[in-house]
Amino acid sequence: MRTLHQKWLCDKSTALGAAILAGTNLAEADRGDREGVECATRILSSNVTKEHVGLLADSTLALLENVPDTYHNPDQDLLPQAMPLFNVLSVARSERALRNTKAKRIPDILIAHSVYLLKQPHLPIRDFVKWLKHCKPPETRDIGILLKSLEGNPESFAHINDLLDLSRDASEQTRNRIDAVDRLYDALVHFADPDLNMLWWLRICLSLRSSLYCWPLMVAGSREHGFQGISLPIGLFLSPDGKSKVYFRIVDSTGASEYRRYVPGKGDVWPHMEGSNLQWNREWADAFLVGSQVAKTLWSTQNGRLRFVDEPAADAMLNASLVVDMGAACNIVDSVFSRLDGTPYRLSGRSAEAYWVQAVLGMMLPSRQIPQGVVTGRVQMSDGVDEICHVEGIEKKLEYANNAGFSRVVLPS
Repeated sequence: MRTLHQKWLCDKSTALGAAILAGTNLAEADRGDREGVECATRILSSNVTKEHVGLLADSTLALLENVPDTYHNPDQDLLPQAMPLFNVLSVARSERALRNTKAKRIPDILIAHSVYLLKQPHLPIRDFVKWLKHCKPPETRDIGILLKSLEGNPESFAHINDLLDLSRDASEQTRNRIDAVDRLYDALVHFADPDLNMLWWLRICLSLRSSLYCWPLMVAGSREHGFQGISLPIGLFLSPDGKSKVYFRIVDSTGASEYRRYVPGKGDVWPHMEGSNLQWNREWADAFLVGSQVAKTLWSTQNGRLRFVDEPAADAMLNASLVVDMGAACNIVDSVFSRLDGTPYRLSGRSAEAYWVQAVLGMMLPSRQIPQGVVTGRVQMSDGVDEICHVEGIEKKLEYANNAGFSRVVLPS
């Protein structure tokens, strides 16, 4: 049986594979690009089955709809290692149609509302289940059985609430909160009768898991062979170490332990985490530093009075370092490109600078919430004022955002 992490990775690697197929121009692709396309067809063939398609997010199914018909039966001379995707895309279309009938699946808007409620402090799991029962989505018709089981086990009920509180604790590393969501999923499933349909809880927890990461709109690829719009999950954490630096790490669920080291760029090899195919250039890395510095300037402008009340707390905030947890993004990329020895998937450009300003500022404010809206653009000083400026690749990013179901994107003028 797959864990929640494995199911989430299945969904997100499928989304990346679909984005690669939809965003690659085979007429301009070199051998490395074509090998990436072949890997994408293999991951889709493995993940999009009748058994697993029900756990895929609506946004992933939307990306699958945009995979070109070329890949139904790929050209074996051009893509000798590609898998035919006719059956895969047929399964995805059937699932999409099933959800659109609103008779078999919990609606995406209800999943979004559920995630919002689960992130609110002081809301116990019993009240959430009661709310969902009142909404009466088709998949939860037997939820009353689960509710009775919860009410009959006060100790386990308290344990579930503790896990829910840990997932809400913005002072914890992202990976610790994700681990709490994984255990929260397992704990509630434990109460369910084996015959009880818990797909609604799976899809809610998968969405809750995703909501704890930052999802910047970015570009991958190169000017020579064309850019692709993409979004990958990035974990952010403000570390009060007083150094005001940016650290790229992979953090495990025990705290700040790093099991794969950061490898600086050298020659043709871009910076990356040890053993991963995900790489990025200097501009992309510097965007975090720019975002952190501008966010601290904005925080100081609006919250400077804190220095007169609690100077150590203000200094700690302004001198905190930004820990960039690349674990989830590396896992997704490496699950798609696992069979390629050293062929990189590269992120570039300054397009996420304005987004990182939002994200870091959100973590500095009392609620410590990552903003839900997405803004793209670089930040540049003009006459002593920071302004959001135009960046390359906006057309590709908007194409991806539209296909992936981003509801709102803010662009520079």
